[in-house]
Amino acid sequence: MTTFSYSITDLSHYESDLIEVTWESDDEAVSFGNDIAREMLERMPELARRGWSVSVYDSRRRLVSVVPIGAVS
Repeated sequence: MTTFSYSITDLSHYESDLIEVTWESDDEAVSFGNDIAREMLERMPELARRGWSVSVYDSRRRLVSVVPIGAVS
């Protein structure tokens, strides 16, 4: 099991506090990042064109994935 961290970011000026979740694999962590992005887009469709993303980091705070909120379906 690995602890992954997630944040909401505009990739330049803002990054939210990190939340941590434990998963078996990078694939599960990225899938959860997609779920976060999809839910945010459903609740706040205005984020689709604003360049916001969900960043996924591994336990060493290395970037695993960036999920653009406007690109999920």
